Amino acid sequence: MSRGHKFRAIDVSLSKKGTTGHNNYHHYTAHNGTSYGGVCNNRSCICYRERITCKRGKGTFRPNEDEEDGEVVCPGCGHKFEIEELILYNCNVTIKFRYFGESNTQTKSHSPSGSEYVRVGKDKWGNTIWKYYSSLRIICK
Repeated sequence: MSRGHKFRAIDVSLSKKGTTGHNNYHHYTAHNGTSYGGVCNNRSCICYRERITCKRGKGTFRPNEDEEDGEVVCPGCGHKFEIEELILYNCNVTIKFRYFGESNTQTKSHSPSGSEYVRVGKDKWGNTIWKYYSSLRIICK
């Protein structure tokens, strides 16, 4: 994908900390590093209409390219899903991004540790907020 191409993704300027624990979903887990969160829309999947996470781990990621390349899939059935949030756990993350139409690259950093996780892309009510970007990169160590 060429630089400057307009694409839609979650608003990475929004984040909320939380503490890991039990939930009632089959595959909604804070994995070490970065995980993409969303909902499975495959009617034949055990996770149908449930929150799920796709483990990415540590490294450098471009969520829009991962979606285009078919790497964002439900762990229950392998069906592709749209990224609605990032879950960061037990890592040091730098998110570098440029909103479409702007010239400056912005940076957000997170370092959840212990039982803490960071949820990125949702407002205070848990709704996914979308923005348009020309660049978005996640560096997770």
